[in-house]
Amino acid sequence: RFEECLQRANRRLSKIIKKSIIKIELKNLNALVGLIYRNKIYLSQIGKNNAFLFHKKKRYDCVIVDIFSQAADKKSTTRSSPSYKIDPEKMFSNIISGEIGLKDNLLFCNDTILEYLSQNELSEIISENDHITAPRQLASELEPQSGKNNFYAIIIQPAAPLEAEGTVAR
Repeated sequence: RFEECLQRANRRLSKIIKKSIIKIELKNLNALVGLIYRNKIYLSQIGKNNAFLFHKKKRYDCVIVDIFSQAADKKSTTRSSPSYKIDPEKMFSNIISGEIGLKDNLLFCNDTILEYLSQNELSEIISENDHITAPRQLASELEPQSGKNNFYAIIIQPAAPLEAEGTVAR
């Protein structure tokens, strides 16, 4: 179903781009689509987004995985390479999938956040706070810079498993 949704999104985006009265630079588009079902996650992206998995091993030991960087390393042609050409009918063409556990947190953000906070600082903010406090703490850290910058972030923290349903994220 996720692939069907991406195909529909590709068709609709292509139609919007073709009918636009202004020229849309495909290289300037950034979008993220994801699905979490039980403990599985499926992601597809357009453009430059950052995705980090923070896996807590022990109280103060956290492994940081740069999801999109690892996926791009496995491909020979990426958006940054000169031979890459964006096909407006297949914009959401790559799917990254994996599992998330109760000790895992996910962060999706733009590059601007990384100019002010390191991956370790982000990991601490997200791993040491709950789903209400973490976004507030992140906003508080970035607030002095918000007048001249645009920030976006999505934080996903697993909740306790439901009976026979797996993990639910907030």
